[in-house]
Amino acid sequence: MRRPLFFLTLLVCSLVILNSCAAKGANGRLPSGNQEQGTQVPLTACQEYAGELLSYLLKVVLGRAGDPGTREEWKRSGTHERLDLATIIRKMTDPEENISDVMVIDSNILALSRVVYYYDPRLSLNKNRDSLSSIYPAPELLGIRLLLLKKMDQGEKINLSAFVEREGKILHQKETLTPEDLNAMNLAPDEMQLILDIIHREPHYFQYLKCPFLVNALHEVGVVRSDDFTRKKTGEANYQNYPCRPFGGSDQQDAIKIALLPSITKEFYRRQDHNSEFPPYGFRPTPFFVDMAQRLKKDILSRTKTLIHGELRKRPGRSTPVELSMGSCGNGPVGLRRWRGRPGKTSGKGSCVSASPSPSRIKGPW
Repeated sequence: MRRPLFFLTLLVCSLVILNSCAAKGANGRLPSGNQEQGTQVPLTACQEYAGELLSYLLKVVLGRAGDPGTREEWKRSGTHERLDLATIIRKMTDPEENISDVMVIDSNILALSRVVYYYDPRLSLNKNRDSLSSIYPAPELLGIRLLLLKKMDQGEKINLSAFVEREGKILHQKETLTPEDLNAMNLAPDEMQLILDIIHREPHYFQYLKCPFLVNALHEVGVVRSDDFTRKKTGEANYQNYPCRPFGGSDQQDAIKIALLPSITKEFYRRQDHNSEFPPYGFRPTPFFVDMAQRLKKDILSRTKTLIHGELRKRPGRSTPVELSMGSCGNGPVGLRRWRGRPGKTSGKGSCVSASPSPSRIKGPW
């Protein structure tokens, strides 16, 4: 009986070891994206939402947002490192290296980071949707962070418009970028080489540079020039295309409106491509989320009714009970609104007012 048990134990241990090494691939190398080089595929709905959250994380890892106690550390961490993707990958995957050389171990954004990786696993170190150990960012993201920190320290701004205009050259990498190209983008040769190495491994990262919320974040931290392209993109950084819909209570225009916004949550099924039927915005809420929203609606209306009923009974001269219908708040009705069809960020311009907590207060290394 001992021999089968021994071999079973050996098999389980082998599987665990193989799984832990899967992220590095052969010779300690991380797997790269499987998108054909040079193809121009737009971001999926999930990646677009990941970009919205990433816009806040970007400001955190540049020391411009988040916990005030870690901002200075984020501003300094990694600034002494070379702009070399191979070196960054080694720092993140070699057990003999120290990850904290290139990033801050910041538990305040762990939960938010995991939501980002849920909607785009390629943004995580292991690039694996189902890996429990994907709590660290992809080396490509850290490379972008180091590049932006260098630009900010030198007081330089990237010409993002000129960069996007050279999409064909950068994605195909068949045409040599000239010194005139680098000058137009305001990038040094080592900075451009880092970007080319990143795009070679993860071509869809280029499309993130067109994400309105990310462009807005880059503009806010002062690392890109203000021009027609950035102004157009920052103007698109809102949620006006995702209106709230009636979800219960009163439909009257003068009703007190309470919005239920599913901010920073993994409770949505992800559309894996551009052809899947996930109307209307590429997401579908999980049964848990649907049930939670219904329970919350019922609880809000019930508690509001009880509260206002008690307040009205205290008014002078009122001796008879006050009858309140569900959704009515005395003489002013209550209407619930829900952001249907997709998760949302906790802040930003749009058609609903969010009462969600600030991302900086979410406990959760990037």
